[in-house]
Amino acid sequence: MIEWEIDGTITMTKFQKNDSNSRPANKPCQEDFSNGVNIFVRKIWPKTRKELEKVAQSTKTAIDKGEQYIKTLSQEGIRNAKKIAVSFKKEKLYYELGKTIAVTPKSKWHESAAIEAVITEIKNLERENQ
Repeated sequence: MIEWEIDGTITMTKFQKNDSNSRPANKPCQEDFSNGVNIFVRKIWPKTRKELEKVAQSTKTAIDKGEQYIKTLSQEGIRNAKKIAVSFKKEKLYYELGKTIAVTPKSKWHESAAIEAVITEIKNLERENQ
């Protein structure tokens, strides 16, 4: 079993049987391998560092692409939500127009200010939507 110590050294823990001349069972005996590990790390670290930098760069690229994709979807969703809101407003105005026309006599449709107001609002919404 290999364990890392707080000061950066690696110790190897061996569990031995309980002999009369040795330690009690389950008491670890530790050997210091810090010199060998330092040499090992010095040989492998440059390659590992380059690979870690490549991984970090590719991760950053993937995150940037993901951000751009999410931004595009968000903008498209906002555009669609605005279109739906305008269509609901138009639908409400058509409903109001129908109610106003229903109570106004047919001979006074052209003279009614309420009907003209609703029609102008509908036209304004259509101009904004285009």
